[in-house]
Amino acid sequence: MSTGSRARSARAACVLTALLAFLGLAATNPASAATGSDLRASVEFPAGPLVLGDRFKVTVEVTNVGDAPAVGVSGDWSTVSGTTFGLFADQWGDLDPTRPVKATLAPGETRRVTLDAYFNSWTGTPVARIGVRNNNDANQDDNYVTTVVNLVSPDVTDTVGGRVTTDSTGAGLAGVTVSLRGPDSTFTATTGPDGSFAIADVPAGAYSADFGTVPGGWLVPSRIVRVDGTGVNSALAISAVRPLAESLQAKFTLDKTSYHVGDRAKATATLHNTGSRALTGLLIGCDPAGTFYDIPIDGSQWADFGHVPGATLAPGETRTVTATGTVPAAAQDFGLTDLPCFVTALNGDSVAATPVEADVPGVSTDWSAIAYFDRNHNGYRDTGEEVGHVQLALTRPGTTQLRLATTDATGSVKFTAIPTGKYRASVLGVWKIAPGFEQAWVTAPPHSLGTWQFQVVPK
Repeated sequence: MSTGSRARSARAACVLTALLAFLGLAATNPASAATGSDLRASVEFPAGPLVLGDRFKVTVEVTNVGDAPAVGVSGDWSTVSGTTFGLFADQWGDLDPTRPVKATLAPGETRRVTLDAYFNSWTGTPVARIGVRNNNDANQDDNYVTTVVNLVSPDVTDTVGGRVTTDSTGAGLAGVTVSLRGPDSTFTATTGPDGSFAIADVPAGAYSADFGTVPGGWLVPSRIVRVDGTGVNSALAISAVRPLAESLQAKFTLDKTSYHVGDRAKATATLHNTGSRALTGLLIGCDPAGTFYDIPIDGSQWADFGHVPGATLAPGETRTVTATGTVPAAAQDFGLTDLPCFVTALNGDSVAATPVEADVPGVSTDWSAIAYFDRNHNGYRDTGEEVGHVQLALTRPGTTQLRLATTDATGSVKFTAIPTGKYRASVLGVWKIAPGFEQAWVTAPPHSLGTWQFQVVPK
């Protein structure tokens, strides 16, 4: 190609490029993605309206849209202005900002967490900023989302009212004290002859509505009342219920009277409705105190008694359900395991069953006690009240085991190599054991209950 031809071709190419650019059709080389990690966050707040005292959910989703791993990522939140809000750090999972080792998100990876949130005292409409912190991010602008939260000011007031009735005939219950308890104030009213009540000028917020002693032994379950200025709580229909204990019989049993550590124990619950009305929303729970020797039961094993909305027992109906749990290692330090269970209804009423115990042999320990005579009747041992030369006898219920030891001049006594467990205590000679001290519990380290102090009185 001649020099003139090449020049004409070059000029033509320039004209074509300019025309394409004018039309917005210019062909360009594809832009390369920014190198490095690039986190992008989105946040979902409830639409509201929310009120002070609400516990609500906030969902945070984070995606690494960059081309390199995002290292050292943690959740972050703050109040830009107005009422302060809070989140729980441990609910962020590996994005928990208190963890010494922060999270890593691979290119294209997404994390989604749902967090419980709450407000503090009102200081104006809250503006919240939530997202993730990563100092090496290629674009910090989309790491956070700022949201104006729809929170109702407590300057907005409303009336809370309604009627308290029985659940059987619908008759009004008069003379019931109704208390709305908030974080800063309490409002009260008393139901009239037809069971009605009204509390005016209640500031917006979430309140616990509690009901005092109700005539005739009726129970009125507590409830949360949200006041937001819309008037939705001005005509509440509140039904009283009969106590669960009046019509529910609950019995729990174990399949053995003795276990070894690691054994699988089978628990059986037998529930009977002796009343004339159906019992609804029944749930079984065990191990409320969380002690070391209890048999841990996964509540989901209790059929429909193990999850909301709970089970229903028709009048006269009996139900039997079973569950299993493994005897914990610590049970041998106490010489026993047990099953402390209860049945509760969704309205908050409950019935506790008698705990059932089983022996767990295998550990012996040294065990000490002190005898004293409560001369001043103040209910505990004072210096100088110790009693020496008292012969203490320990026997295991249901066995012929007997251990004897005598207190020294300081009132102290020590048993050596005695199996752990519960014993019946008695005193021989001129003294006798005081009421309430008939049971002694021998436990081993590291779960020792300390030196047992027992009262004696003259025969």
